[in-house]
Amino acid sequence: TPRPVTITADALSRIYGNANPALTYAVGGQGLVNGDTLSGALATTAVQTSGVGSFAVARGSLTAGANYEVTFVNGTLTITPRPITITADALSRLVGQTDPALTYRVTTGALQFNDTLAGSLTRTPGEAAGAYPILIGTVANPNYQISYVGNVLTINAPPPSPPPPPVPVPEPTPLPAPAVIPPSQLATSAPLGQPNSTDGAPSTTTRTVSTSTVVDIGADLATSSDDGETGVAAGTCAVSAAGVCLPSQ
Repeated sequence: TPRPVTITADALSRIYGNANPALTYAVGGQGLVNGDTLSGALATTAVQTSGVGSFAVARGSLTAGANYEVTFVNGTLTITPRPITITADALSRLVGQTDPALTYRVTTGALQFNDTLAGSLTRTPGEAAGAYPILIGTVANPNYQISYVGNVLTINAPPPSPPPPPVPVPEPTPLPAPAVIPPSQLATSAPLGQPNSTDGAPSTTTRTVSTSTVVDIGADLATSSDDGETGVAAGTCAVSAAGVCLPSQ
């Protein structure tokens, strides 16, 4: 009769993305004799791109020949998550602006088969100026064991506004230079109280010459002489065309 033997597939494991290891087994029961060997191979449904999980290792084509009655015990191939590290980028913005996209890089390990990570980073809430930790949030992929290195979003106060330009002060309009009246254009008169050249009486008159004007700066007492000159009781001054009043000579 056939010799009973037991073949038990070994429990194996590998990291996601790696190739399957060789599927091995152990022979038990009464064992093989006379130098006999098994032929064929065990089988599993797991392939290199299979995701994390446990996969049965079946008998496949393994046989001991007609001289053996084989009892087979399935094994298990376990695919474990691939370790990677992601690091958040340091970011900043000004108070009042919206947050930039919270980004990260894979800094240890690598994604396989054009894989991507789902989800997004988050940060602690706040809008005032300061540093806010960036958290892993919902970033995940079941085929990866993710180690996370955080960073901060810095919210900066806006720079102070530049001062307004100074208001130009208009240059003052220069005053006109005082008129200089040549003595020849000043009013001629005898000093007050001195005799006139004509009648010897005290002088109370003044005579204008050229463009000068004689202004009465005294009291309201006035007399008229024979030649139309105006007499002034308190005194007179000569006024030029520019409006400058000078004491009469």
